[in-house]
Amino acid sequence: MVRGHVATISAGAFATQVLIVRRPPEEPIGEPDLPGGSAVWERATVRIWPPRGRWVSLPPQVPLDDQNLTLEDFNLRWPFQSTRRKQSRL
Repeated sequence: MVRGHVATISAGAFATQVLIVRRPPEEPIGEPDLPGGSAVWERATVRIWPPRGRWVSLPPQVPLDDQNLTLEDFNLRWPFQSTRRKQSRL
């Protein structure tokens, strides 16, 4: 089971998420297998850490908007997230 914490921050047209994964000490070091990955999130987000290559390409192919994926969808994309958290708007 993957345990973690996600912080979603948005300001204007900028949105970011920081994911911290907590794994049991007996698991080997490396990237965890995260649940809920989908092809649409691969096109709607840009991963910057750990780096996968030399360049980061912006903006993502799929925008977060009211027609495709919303900021709420982005905020709740990881299944282990709780919906009972306090949200603030900048």
